Amino acid sequence: MWLEPDKDVTLRSVGDEGLRLQALQTGLVQAAPLGSQGVIQGDKEGLKVIVAAADVVPSLAYAGLATTILKLKENPQQVKRVLRASLRGLRYVHENRAGTIKVIENWLRLDRDIAAATYDLALKSYSANGEVELKGVEINMELVRATGKIAKESAPSDMVNFALLREARKELGW
Repeated sequence: MWLEPDKDVTLRSVGDEGLRLQALQTGLVQAAPLGSQGVIQGDKEGLKVIVAAADVVPSLAYAGLATTILKLKENPQQVKRVLRASLRGLRYVHENRAGTIKVIENWLRLDRDIAAATYDLALKSYSANGEVELKGVEINMELVRATGKIAKESAPSDMVNFALLREARKELGW
């Protein structure tokens, strides 16, 4: 049985992750988007994940590196150095679970079990090569556009340029 969004679903703006989790716990809403900490807390309280964004949109643009066009023109080598460092970090995350969990423990001040659960939830959303799907960028742009903070209409390809990233990967021998 499939839900029909126009008939079966009512969207409510509830607030930040803490409020969304509380709304789930109290039955005010039946489903809500949560980050890894909300998912972990919800799991402890008997809530179940329906779907992970990373399962729907590979390489969803969750976080990234942004700079100005002026910086790209005036100092592309500096940008590439940052990209190479980011790629090394990304590779470390993918290849060193124990070390990354230790970083999560220390950085977020979490106990080991929660840090490990955080890693396991987040890993599938991390790109293996630093690139993201343009569909993921488009989804993020739509979410920001809904807040009214973007006045100009743009395409994802206007916002993303992987040229220096690809050069940085090549320099790393990837």
